Amino acid sequence: CEIGNYAFSYCFGLVSVTIVDDEENPSALTSINTYAFYCCSSLTSFTGPKSVNKINYYAFSGCNNLSRVIFGNTTGWKRVNYDVFSSSDLENPETAANLIKSYSTYQWIRS
Repeated sequence: CEIGNYAFSYCFGLVSVTIVDDEENPSALTSINTYAFYCCSSLTSFTGPKSVNKINYYAFSGCNNLSRVIFGNTTGWKRVNYDVFSSSDLENPETAANLIKSYSTYQWIRS
């Protein structure tokens, strides 16, 4: 399952998103697609399940107030841009938010 392209883009009143793990279907949400939360200027926090393994380009672009990003599984994340891999640590929620905002032109994958 995925959050589709532009799914919540321009939702200016969206402040917080929490998606919990589904114990009956642990791979329920695997991907946050391109521009999924584009320009959600009021969004301050995002909490995603451990099943997420891809955040596409520009998924959180324009989310300037995003200050906390938490994933159920923080190991193995890499940011990718034009076949260049760079290891990144998304364990700290504040650091994760800054990285995802700062590198919104990158695709993030978890192996």
